[in-house]
Parts: sequence; structure tokens; C-alpha cells
Amino acid sequence: MKNTIVKILTLILVLSLSFSVLAACDSGEKTTEKTTKAPTENPTEKPMVNPTEKSTVNPTEKSTVNPTEKSTENPTEKPSEQPSEKPSENPTATPTEKPTEKPTGTPILGTDGLEYTLWYDLFYMCSGIGSATQNEIVIGNTHNGLPVGGIEESAFYGCDSITSVVIPRGVTNIFSNAFSNCNNLTNVVLPDDLRNISSYTFAFCSNLRSIIIPDSVTSIGEGAFNGCGKLLEVINKSSLNITAGSFDYGYVACYAKEVHSGESKIVNKDGYLFNTYDGINYLLGYVGTNTELILPEDYNGESYEIYEHAFSDCDSLTSIVIPNGITNISSWAFCNCDSLTSIVIPNSVTRIDQWAISACRSLTSIAVPDSVTSIGYGAFCDCDSLTSVIFGENSQLTSIGEDAFVGCSNLTSIVIPNSVTHIDNYAFYGCENLTIYCEAESQPWGWSSDWNVDKRPVVWGYKGEE
Repeated sequence: MKNTIVKILTLILVLSLSFSVLAACDSGEKTTEKTTKAPTENPTEKPMVNPTEKSTVNPTEKSTVNPTEKSTENPTEKPSEQPSEKPSENPTATPTEKPTEKPTGTPILGTDGLEYTLWYDLFYMCSGIGSATQNEIVIGNTHNGLPVGGIEESAFYGCDSITSVVIPRGVTNIFSNAFSNCNNLTNVVLPDDLRNISSYTFAFCSNLRSIIIPDSVTSIGEGAFNGCGKLLEVINKSSLNITAGSFDYGYVACYAKEVHSGESKIVNKDGYLFNTYDGINYLLGYVGTNTELILPEDYNGESYEIYEHAFSDCDSLTSIVIPNGITNISSWAFCNCDSLTSIVIPNSVTRIDQWAISACRSLTSIAVPDSVTSIGYGAFCDCDSLTSVIFGENSQLTSIGEDAFVGCSNLTSIVIPNSVTHIDNYAFYGCENLTIYCEAESQPWGWSSDWNVDKRPVVWGYKGEE
């Protein structure tokens, strides 16, 4: 049963819209379904989960929470939290003003099979995916001869089959959580008469890379884009003062490299998405169908960097070869790639950043080249199939970050190069089968006191024979 108050407020809003659409339909235009194809452009991922924030519990006791496990929570500083239950009310969904413009153009019936719910015999609300099987969907603005006033709360919540959604003019209300947790949603077209984007509307749409905010939008609700870690470009047509990196306006630009009002600057080159910002080329991700990838050697003849989250949650990715010239593997770049069994790191890489290759649960071995000087916080956390970590004979590694190998429960041995001057706390926590071989004769002063908190066996002065 819909909340009575919400229905009454919505009725007031939509009555005007209902008569406007009916008037448009009676003005001589034939009400026929318009075949609308979703744009073929690949608009263009700080993670869906950012486990870098330290717990406030007893600091001497290690948390048993899996910081890289996929979850509906986002324990990052950006944003702070996602409610565990879907809100029963939508404080931003009902505009305070009635639309002043009449819907124009041919009424659109939308994708076959979508569900609509009749309200008060006056209008419909789109209520879910229904029997629709298409990945690219179009919401209708008319159904059974009556207008469609909006999209109901949580209508498409967790609908991973959707990759693209087009919402036409006339559908002016999108209620809270309408598309929340649609993990494969990459393309959204909002109507140019939309007034409000409600709370948590697109929260945790982890593959959404670009969004256009229409000039009609006057408010964006709490957490509307919470956890959209790949949302790197915001095209702002509205009068809202949206700035890159800001937590305002539902975190829409929290992860953005750039906010602008022009055309998208994201380029699709053979399925790879690139963007140039401040003279630096970034590889943002891959939208093709291959599961075994050899990354491009360059972008238009120039070097590039792998951006944060670029391949995170790519569950179908099985192997990847990183080309020579890449200097660091950015934070969360390959996080949660569940099927990844092989990753080749070139000798040009100097840093493996925080959570870069974490929770890759099918990865069994990793060779860290001599060029790598630092392994970041949680870099290989929860790679629980990992059995072999090999450092080169001439390793330049100096630092292993906190939680770097946490939860690598099948790792049985690791040789720490003599060059390592710092290991942070809990680096090998939960590695219950591990024996640690150290080339150093004794513990260097720069290693933290809890680097081996589980008291795993340590062999000092290791010379290459077990």
C-alpha cells in the first residue's frame, strides 16, 4: 500500500501533467509508439566501497569485517553511508512547483513488458522491469491512453540487466532508489523537464561514468549518486553550482575529474574509454566484450595512466596484460575482478596503489617486477586463492602498506626482499598458512610493531634455500 501522504502530494503534482499530456494527445497528434534507440555513445569508475577509513573500535583488535567485500554499504568519507533499508519516504521527490511547460512531441509508449501502476484512474507510474528482457530500456510517457507521471520508488532497484535507460519528456518524477544498485547501468538520459533527482535514485550504480544534468533540474536529493565510483564526468546544464570533488548535490561530482556544460569528452577507442584532463590521458575502463585483454600501448601516440576503478567489478575479465610505460596501478583499478586469473605487470610500474588488485578471488599467482617500490594499503587484500607472490632478484621494493595481503589464506610462503625498509601493521593478517622468509638479518627499525600481528613463522637472513 503506497503511503497515503505521498500519493496525495503526487496526485496534486500529476493532475496538471495529466491534463497537459491528454491535451497534447488530442491536439491532432496520433498516439503511436516511437521506436527509440538508446544512444550508442559510451558515456562514461574511491570504490563502491572505500575500505581505507580506519575503524573506531579497539585499535589493538583487528576487525573481522572484510573491507573489500561487495556490499551495499559505502564506508568511505564519500559518501558517508547508505541506509540499510529503502527509505519509506522520499523527501525530495515531490516538487514544490508544478511544471510550467506542457509535454511536447509524440507520446512514447516505451519498452514492451515494463510494469506500470494505475493511480486514481488518472495516470500511471512506471513500477518495474516486469517482463521486459531488453538491456536498453525506454520509459514510456503514456500507457493505455493515460500519461505516465513518474517512476516509482525502488522500481528498478538492483536490476543488473539494465545497461541503458532513456527517460522521455513528460516523466517528471523519479522517486527514491528508482535505479539504485543497477550495477551494469552505464548510460542514463534524463528528460529536459525533470525538476528533481530524488534521494538515492542512482546510488551504487557502479559502472555509471557520465551524466547530463538537464537545465530544468533544481534539486538533487540526498545520496542520489552515492557510491558511483566511476562517475568521472558531470555535464551540468542546470543552474546548480556543482563542482568536481564536492559532496554536495547527492555526491554527483564526488568522484568527477571534471564538471562542464559542453559535449562529453570521453572517447571510446576500440572499447577502451579515454579522457584527457589537464594534459594527462586516462584510461577509464573497458566496455567491449573481450575477457582477455592486452591494454593499448598508447593513446593517440601518447602515454596514458590507468585511472582509479577503471576495471573494478569487471566480473568477466579473466586475464590482463599491462603494457610497458605504465608507471602505476591506480587505486581500485582491478578491485573485485572475481574471474581474473592472470595479470602481467611490466617493469615500468613503480607503484601498486591501495586496493589496486584486491578481492580478485581467482588470482593464484602474482609476479611483482623489480621496478615496483611500494605496495599500497590493501593492495592484494582478500585474494584468497593467491598461492604465490614473487619479487625479482633485483627488487627495489621499499614499502609494504597496511593490510597489503590481508585474507590471503592460501598463501604459504613469501620472500621479503632486503630492500624493504617499511612494513605497516596487519600486512599479513589472516594469512593463516604463511611462512615469511626475510632477506634481512633482523627486523628493520622501520617495520611497524604489528606487521606480523598473527605471529606467523619468520625466517631471518634468508639466502634462497628453505
